[in-house]
Amino acid sequence: MIDRTHELPVTRQCQILRLARSTACYQPQPRSDSAEDLALMRRIDELHLEHPFAGARMLRDMLRREGHPVSRKRIGRLMKKMGIEALYRKPNLSRKNALRLKQLGGRLFSRTFDRQDAEGQIRAAIINWFTYLGMPKSVRAGQIVPAV
Repeated sequence: MIDRTHELPVTRQCQILRLARSTACYQPQPRSDSAEDLALMRRIDELHLEHPFAGARMLRDMLRREGHPVSRKRIGRLMKKMGIEALYRKPNLSRKNALRLKQLGGRLFSRTFDRQDAEGQIRAAIINWFTYLGMPKSVRAGQIVPAV
């Protein structure tokens, strides 16, 4: 797109293309992991195998006790780079949504909880289907609806 050997100056080429000149001149610097980062990543991996529930804050504290001056954000960035995540209990959203459905006014007729739960899941699936299709629009009697 931008040709530095062309007779038009780079600034004029950028104006024609409606492009910032800094974008045309930008050359990204290749990043390589430093030896310190690699050693730190190795130690984080070892600690994660010993303590899989430890998150970035707990790992930061463990590493500081060992004499590594690191921040929580750096530990989090390296964990994300390695694909490591702390193991912890996550919320059970299907049960929470079933209770929300009850609060919305969907009256459940079943007496046992298992059936109520199943009914709630069915209603949630129906609601999800309607939101996927889009809400139906009401039309006045006698009004012609254009075909889509």
